[in-house]
Amino acid sequence: MRILFGGTFDPPTLAHLALARDLRDRLGVEIEWLPNRISPLKSAPQAGAHRVEMLRQLIQSESGFALNLLELELPEPSYSVQTLRALHESDQDQTWVFCMGADSFENIQRWREWQSLLDLCHILVVPRPGAQMNAPREWQDRQAGIEIFDLQSHGHWVAWDGPELDIASSRVRSAKEQGLAWSHWVAPLVADYIEENAIYEHDSSRTG
Repeated sequence: MRILFGGTFDPPTLAHLALARDLRDRLGVEIEWLPNRISPLKSAPQAGAHRVEMLRQLIQSESGFALNLLELELPEPSYSVQTLRALHESDQDQTWVFCMGADSFENIQRWREWQSLLDLCHILVVPRPGAQMNAPREWQDRQAGIEIFDLQSHGHWVAWDGPELDIASSRVRSAKEQGLAWSHWVAPLVADYIEENAIYEHDSSRTG
């Protein structure tokens, strides 16, 4: 079984870290951090390639974490179904578990070929503040418990009862741009990297 923890990670926060640790410790497997390239449902990441280096800083002293850069090597924009197909083709006997936030799961019907996702993996829905774990009508009978990971290679979604920390990456970016306190929301090595590389500095030419 391989656990894919996908996201923009712009920047990775202590909420991301707490959730990844919870998944690793309770499932007893390595967690693969899977940064996306450009999500079709989000604006381009502000930190660009720095996101990978921030993740390297974040996980370098942690056991049971790895970086999976496959999605960054695929054509833009980042479609999860495309990434999962590439992974599935590389190892068709593997059980792939794709983690997504409850906020994304609520909008899963906006994703490219969303109906095909459960043909390629299981989906592990993790809590996000203010979001409900509501499955589309077509998936109402596809919910299962984590024991399904040992029984079937794909086809179900699981609701995870892990930590729900209200630390959005957008909050970190906004605070940094406005000169407010922000470093307590990220790991110290990530904070140092952001400072050293002047990421998320205020740019008067940007609007919105």
